[in-house]
Amino acid sequence: MRRYTNWTVVLISGLLAVAAVTSTYWVPKVQPSLIDTSSDTDKFSCADYINGDQCNTLRETYKTNPELALAQQAALDPDAEKEVANEDTLSEIAESMMEGTSDTPTTTKIKSGTFNSFDAVRGAEGNATIYEIATVDGTLVKRILRFENAFDRTFRIINGPDLYVYLSQSQNPLTIDQMNEGTLGAVEISIIKGNIGEQNYELPSDLDVTQYNSVVIYSKQYNLLYSVAPIVGVAN
Repeated sequence: MRRYTNWTVVLISGLLAVAAVTSTYWVPKVQPSLIDTSSDTDKFSCADYINGDQCNTLRETYKTNPELALAQQAALDPDAEKEVANEDTLSEIAESMMEGTSDTPTTTKIKSGTFNSFDAVRGAEGNATIYEIATVDGTLVKRILRFENAFDRTFRIINGPDLYVYLSQSQNPLTIDQMNEGTLGAVEISIIKGNIGEQNYELPSDLDVTQYNSVVIYSKQYNLLYSVAPIVGVAN
């Protein structure tokens, strides 16, 4: 019985020695798998329709606001674009307004400016122009904010989530606070009709357009400016 016990002790000691030696080989191989060494940007994968500059911008956004980065990427999908088609020209609007009367409408450009870009996923091309349509005796009938061509290129904005059109008293706002500066603040005009093509927005008849100095396209859901067109008076 005593001899059996001695052999048991020897066997257990041998197994422990083997385990101690082999642990130096397998423990380091197991440990790295328990540590997450990936960065936030490694977790963000750009879709195949995203170009290099857009991907870099989205990766930076993802570090601080993953929800926004994913929403912006989804909006950049070509299938999510919306082209405005069959929008009336100003002449067609004026003629339809005066239909059945002997009045001849006049169309006057009041203020105009060109849209800017903030980065690879926030920007627009084209002009924002405010027109007045009136009768020959000067009676105002309607004011139209029109997004139109600039430099022989149609209006286009990089598509984004929940985009709205605003007028701001600030000449060239770069932040939300600047957009809302002034005694009147910013005024919402409409949800944007589309991100491609000329489009018209009728302005309220009691809106004093002389008090507003920029047109802002703004993501309401994410409280983010997408493009700004500083507008100035036009000599006629």
